Amino acid sequence: MRRVVTPFPWLFVGFANKLWRPAVSLARQMSSSSVPSPPPPIRVGVLGGGVAGCSAAGRLSALGFDVTLHEMGRSVGGRAATRRTREEKRIAVNHGAPFFQVRSKKGEEEVQALVKGGFVAPCPDFTPMVLDVEGKKIIQDESVETGMKYFSGLPTMDRICEGLLNASVAKTKIEKKFGKMIRQMEPLMEADGKVRGWSLKDGDGTVLGEYDWLVVSGSGVMHPRWRLAFGGDPPLSLAAETSLQHSAKLKSLLTAVGDIGSRPVQVVMMGFKGEAAGRLLSLPSAPLLKMRGHKVISKISVQKLPPPEGQPDSSENLFVAVVAHSTHEFAQTCTDVFGSTSTAARVGNATSPEEREKAVTTEIVKGVDECLGAVLEGALAPCAETCCWGPLLHRWGNAFPSLPTGATSGGVGSDLALIADCHLAVCGDFVGPAELLGSVEGAILSGVQAAELVGSAVGLKGASVSPSAL
Repeated sequence: MRRVVTPFPWLFVGFANKLWRPAVSLARQMSSSSVPSPPPPIRVGVLGGGVAGCSAAGRLSALGFDVTLHEMGRSVGGRAATRRTREEKRIAVNHGAPFFQVRSKKGEEEVQALVKGGFVAPCPDFTPMVLDVEGKKIIQDESVETGMKYFSGLPTMDRICEGLLNASVAKTKIEKKFGKMIRQMEPLMEADGKVRGWSLKDGDGTVLGEYDWLVVSGSGVMHPRWRLAFGGDPPLSLAAETSLQHSAKLKSLLTAVGDIGSRPVQVVMMGFKGEAAGRLLSLPSAPLLKMRGHKVISKISVQKLPPPEGQPDSSENLFVAVVAHSTHEFAQTCTDVFGSTSTAARVGNATSPEEREKAVTTEIVKGVDECLGAVLEGALAPCAETCCWGPLLHRWGNAFPSLPTGATSGGVGSDLALIADCHLAVCGDFVGPAELLGSVEGAILSGVQAAELVGSAVGLKGASVSPSAL
C-alpha cells in the first residue's frame, strides 16, 4: 500500500480509520490512554496588524497554523488604518493611504480576491491631480505611470486588513491581541542551543505570548529608530546581540534593515459641515490632491462621510473630512512630535511637549488654508475656527521607507525574509523589489511570502495557496 507522507499526519486519522475497519474492534479492546493524541498545530505569532501582518496572518491560517496577531493599536490597519472617534459614530477617516495602486500580476490576483470578497473596490474614475499653489490651478498629475490601477477599501481602508484576515479558506481562527506593546522578544532555546520558539513580553516583563515561529511585520522592533521614539534598544536587535550571536543571516538582516531610511509625515485631520463642506466637495481631488510649490503641505485628501444612521444624505447632514499630509522635509524638523492621541503616545509613551504639538498643528492648518485658498472661492480660512471636528495631529514616523543614496535594489530581499535557524520571518513594505517599496501591494505580497516561507521551513508540502481561493 502506498505510504502517505504529510507534516500534519493527524489530518489523515479519519481516512486511515476508513481504510482499516477490521482494526476498529481491536482498538476498542485497548485502553483509550494507549492511543496517542495528535500533536498540536504549530503556533505562529505575528507582530503588527498592518497590511503586511494581516496578509501573513491570513495566509498562515489558510495553511493550518495556530496564529496570534499582536497589534499595539486599537485595531488593524497600520498605514491603511481608519481613524474613528466616540464623539460621532459616522466619523471614519482614512488618515494614511486613502487608496492604493497595483502594478504586478501577482498583486492584482491578491487584490481581486479582496474585491470578490467585498472588502476592496476598484477606482476606475480616479485621475491623479496636482494643485499648483503658485499658479492657483489644479492640473492632471503627469508624473503618474500610465495604466496604473487604483483601489480603495470598501467602505474604508481598514477593510483591506479585515479581508486579508478573513480568508474563506482559513483552517484556523486567528486570535487578535490589541493595545499592548511588545518590548521584549526572547528566543526560547533547546538544550543544544538551537532556537525552538519565542516569548513576547511587555515592558513589565509580562508574557503576552509564546510561539514556535515568529513573523515580524514592519521594521520597528529591529531598526535603530526605535531608540528615538521609545528609548532603549530595539527588541529584536537586543535578542540578536544577547542570545542569537550564532545567526549570521540574522545579523545580515539587521544590517539591511538599518540601512533603510524613513520619510516621516505629520498628518492633521479636520471635519467640516455646511457651506464649507460643500465647497470642499467642489474640488476634483477625491481621494487625493497633491500639492506643488508648498513647503509644508504635500497632499490633501477630501473624504465625504456618510450621514447619521437612519437620516437622508442631504445638505443638512453633509460632513466632509480633510486629511493633510506634511512634506517629508517639514516632518524632519519636528521628529520629536508624535500627536497626543496617537498609538505611539498612548501605548508606547512616546510623548512630546504640548506647546510643540500645538505649534506643528497650527503650521499645518495654516498650510491647508494657503493651499485650498488658492483654488476655492470663499476660503475656508481659518480652518481651525471653521472646522467642527479636530484639528487632530498624527505622525507616521516609521512609514514610507527610503533607500540609501546610490542604492539600485529594493529594501530587504527575499533571501533575508526567512531566518530559519531563528524560527523567524519578516514582511512589510520594506521587503521586496524597489518598484514596490513603500506600497500597499508590496506589503500584501511580502506577507504572503513570509507565511509560505514558514510553511516550507516546517516541511509543509504545497505551502502556496491560490489567492483566487481566498
